[in-house]
This record gives sequence, structure tokens and C-alpha cells, in this order.
Amino acid sequence: MSKTAISAVLADTRSKRAAKTFIQSYPATKTYRLQSSPFVYAPGLIAWAINGASFPKDRKNLANVVAATWKLPLDAATALVTRKVPHTIDGETVVFSA
Repeated sequence: MSKTAISAVLADTRSKRAAKTFIQSYPATKTYRLQSSPFVYAPGLIAWAINGASFPKDRKNLANVVAATWKLPLDAATALVTRKVPHTIDGETVVFSA
């Protein structure tokens, strides 16, 4: 094998390893759609939770309320109420990815 061919194989192996490390370090995100119901107006409840999460002692409880209301993972609800992930409002639905 020529020196150029060996260098190409090594570069390809390194880039595959780097890509695998990159993919593992950035897990896939899931998009959540929090829909309103006759009892809960989703944009209002999320605005209330985000506002309340500005107080550190209340963050966990507010994230628990959001997680329990829509059966979300706690880490996704926490990211939403602490504004670590952006959200959009689509009619009466809150959409975010975490």
C-alpha cells in the first residue's frame, strides 16, 4: 500500500471515530406537543410555570406539575420551564424539543 493510501485509510478511520463520538455526545432530541384541553390552556400553564421557575426553590415543583400534566420526562419538563430549550406556540399547543 502506498503512503497516500495508508493516510487516506487512517483519515477515514479517524473521521468515523470522530463522527461516532460526536453522535454519542449529542443525543437525539424528541419533539413534544403539549395540547390544550377544556381544563388546561397549555400556553397559559407553560407561561405560569416559566414565570414561577425564576425562583430556584420552586423549579422542581413546577417541572413536576408540567411533567405530570402531559406525562413528560422530568428532564424535558425541567428544560422547558427553565428556558434551556426554546418553545413555540401553535394555536393552543406548545411545541418544543428536548
